[in-house]
Amino acid sequence: TSFGPAARSQDIIFEENFDDGVADGFEPDSPLWHVNDSGQYEIEHWGYGIRSSSYFGQYLWNDFHLSLDLLIQGSVHSIIDFRIQENDNMYTFILRDKPYRDVFLFKVIDGVRHQLKSAEFSSTIPSQHHIELIAQKNHFRFMVDDELALEHTDQDSPFLSGRQALISFTGGVAQHQLLQVDNIKVVSTIVSPETTAEDQ
Repeated sequence: TSFGPAARSQDIIFEENFDDGVADGFEPDSPLWHVNDSGQYEIEHWGYGIRSSSYFGQYLWNDFHLSLDLLIQGSVHSIIDFRIQENDNMYTFILRDKPYRDVFLFKVIDGVRHQLKSAEFSSTIPSQHHIELIAQKNHFRFMVDDELALEHTDQDSPFLSGRQALISFTGGVAQHQLLQVDNIKVVSTIVSPETTAEDQ
């Protein structure tokens, strides 16, 4: 007897809208990360090449669907690090807003960043974006404002689990960045293998 198609878990494993004024579950590396009066997780940097991270999740997280709302002003860079390993190997997703409007996927191995793929995205919404990342085994899909922006399968020793981080970085010509994040939700999308058995 077949027990039907593979079962898909849709458990929410992380959710935060900051309405209570607290960023529960985040581990920032700078005191500049804070919840503003409007209930958004915010950081603002002045200068060039300044990078700051706020970590969340667990190293055992594997397949998931992450979504968040993002506002960027100033610098064109906004980054999500995901499947971060204990030795700091990871994947990095970079969104460059106007005037570039492109996205990049990198793989960091022993501190060296390797570009896996890049693409342009067509959203005309200035500064504000809804971002989704779907990580299923070694396959990744990135949505920007409900449109597929980038898709890639890593065939070379992929990282299959790890924690995540929000990243602020002042790059490009603007030596300033205001980053605001809201409505973060992570849903587990683990797929169980099909199970079969015979009647006795």
